[in-house]
Amino acid sequence: MLSMEVVKSFNTSYSFAVSHDFNFISRVSNKTFIYLNKNWEDPIVLNKPSHPGTLEYNDGSKLLLIQNTTGSTYIYETQQFNLVKTIRSKKNLKLNEDQISFLKEKTGLLFVASTSSSDQIFVFDLDLDQYEAISDFEDSSISYIQYLEEENAHLFTIRTNNEMAGVTEFSIVKIVEKDFSFIKIDNSKGFVWGGVLFNAALNSYILVDGYNVVMLDSKFENVLKDVKLSLQEVHGFDQQFQHISLSNDGKFILITFSECVVILDSESLNAINIQDLPNACYASFSKDDKYLLIGTWNKGYILLNSL
Repeated sequence: MLSMEVVKSFNTSYSFAVSHDFNFISRVSNKTFIYLNKNWEDPIVLNKPSHPGTLEYNDGSKLLLIQNTTGSTYIYETQQFNLVKTIRSKKNLKLNEDQISFLKEKTGLLFVASTSSSDQIFVFDLDLDQYEAISDFEDSSISYIQYLEEENAHLFTIRTNNEMAGVTEFSIVKIVEKDFSFIKIDNSKGFVWGGVLFNAALNSYILVDGYNVVMLDSKFENVLKDVKLSLQEVHGFDQQFQHISLSNDGKFILITFSECVVILDSESLNAINIQDLPNACYASFSKDDKYLLIGTWNKGYILLNSL
């Protein structure tokens, strides 16, 4: 697969999470499975939450976050994998699926939740068991993008409904973790995207809009590269974008579509490999770029990275 050695294959795997030292390898299907020290035969199985989708270890790999498709979030400690915290939606505050991340220098979370008027960004203090809104958007939907280690900041996509113009306006905000200050990335050219990442190694943004992949400068103004992927239709329909990931050295981009996984060279945006993969939903690199983690509705794979 992708011209790489398959280290391990699994059954249905919607997503993966791997600790920094690779001692904990987690995947989700109808339950969460945790493999210790690559012991594939006897995983720890966590039954809560049901219908898990999102997985993340914190920086020290002492905590594991699992979020299900309704936004309910469960935090486990990783010595015995006991449940230590549960966060659920409330009547006027619905946690959004897959829009959550650990804070890196504080004991807490950033998450997106829907309120009566708009999505908002919240901080949850795990020590105090309290949360508060740090945004005040109107008529907007919000998606978490990524953490920027060099700036200790988090990126979010903001999609705002402009009723007068009859369009949805896209923008990016950067939240600095130190004081939760907001920096808006201007989108004066009106770019739109299904997926976006910032590549610190090349000081540029990568946008995915349908089959189009665009590289923008750090000011989010000038197009540096623009390619259109040549992908096969499925039953007469275009494939749907699912996920985008960047290698930790910034050299390669992984894009998951509904029926394939694409590897691009980050600098040229040339396609290195396109792997047909039915019902694909997830692909990412391990923390050290040694492995690729591939998830589909039918199977899951850990590949030895040979790029």
